[in-house]
Amino acid sequence: MLRYLTAILTTLLITAGLFTAAYYYYLNPDTPTLPQKGPKPVVHNDASRIALDQLRQKLADLNPEASGQEIAGLKAALEQKEAEAVRLAELQRQAEAQRLAELQRQKAAETQRIAELEAKLKRESDLQQQALLQQIAELKKQQADSQQQDEQKRAGEVFRDRLKDGSSGPEMVWIPEGRFKMGDIQGGSDSDEKPVHWVSVKKFAMGRYEITFAQYDKFATATGREKPSDSGLGRGNRPVMNVSWLDVTAYAKWLSQQTGQQYRLPTEAQWEYAARAGTKTKYWWGNTASHEYANYGVDDCCDGLAKGKDRWKYTSPVGSFAANPFGLYDTAGNVWEWTCSEYENRYNGKEMECLSNNRANDDSLFVLRGSRLVDRRCHVVAFVEPRQVSAV
Repeated sequence: MLRYLTAILTTLLITAGLFTAAYYYYLNPDTPTLPQKGPKPVVHNDASRIALDQLRQKLADLNPEASGQEIAGLKAALEQKEAEAVRLAELQRQAEAQRLAELQRQKAAETQRIAELEAKLKRESDLQQQALLQQIAELKKQQADSQQQDEQKRAGEVFRDRLKDGSSGPEMVWIPEGRFKMGDIQGGSDSDEKPVHWVSVKKFAMGRYEITFAQYDKFATATGREKPSDSGLGRGNRPVMNVSWLDVTAYAKWLSQQTGQQYRLPTEAQWEYAARAGTKTKYWWGNTASHEYANYGVDDCCDGLAKGKDRWKYTSPVGSFAANPFGLYDTAGNVWEWTCSEYENRYNGKEMECLSNNRANDDSLFVLRGSRLVDRRCHVVAFVEPRQVSAV
């Protein structure tokens, strides 16, 4: 699949200029706990998440001619479920804080014991030194195993940071650290998907869904920005589109200010690692594009095609299809997704870096990932075929 790129000051004119779902939430990998400053995250268990998703979907699919009483009832139910989720999240946060405090205490005790043994080692005979060295090695291994188990437990956890008005930000998923082959591993793609190379990725958190019109409109209202057009395809729980790179980086900066955490777009390498989710096939579900797994849409220019589970001719509400193994939705199909990486015609390191706003200029070209139009002459704004996860 081609890596399409767009000059940052002209992207508002591109009808397929869409919004990334993959807002990057960064936590220093050397920090063993969640950052304590700023609003606390709201963590959903599977039952409350499913109930909330069902209510949101039901509200999104509600007939426009539905009675005000029916709409108010759904909204009240949704607010009640959100309140229940917040209460549950507080209990979970307290339990997690106690668990992390105990882990810190155990780690401190182990570190102190190691220091005592190392001091004693200097005073003991050669035979005693061997026994002490073995004890130290075992303690260090236990400490490393404990830390690794804690990291593995956190991977896949869903959470939401709170905004200053008390509402919740986008749902985020912890992505485990790992190493993967990036580029045209299947063969047969363009030269800008080469060379295939190994990339190591540290743990990070990524948006569980593509950012919706509802979420972006809230930001636009709060900051006095013009709301982007939906081109008649629908707002609400559908993915936002017709936004530039500068628009979406401004949204990420606003989220950082609202939550006290660090949000940004993902690098191209982070995006591909998260989209692959440990798979080596064209798509995370296999090598064949399917209407059962993604909003495939346009088969022949210039009209959409609803088929199988894909009942939408154009954009679909976020989360309408199954998630990939990392728990991310719509990693194939629906809309284009921005990255923070500058485009190169061959990989040479920029795919692992972000270009900051103060370094961007009229000649900067950024990488779009995720989806592509069948024909650039089509005027089906924001509707795309599913991306090939193996492509760049």
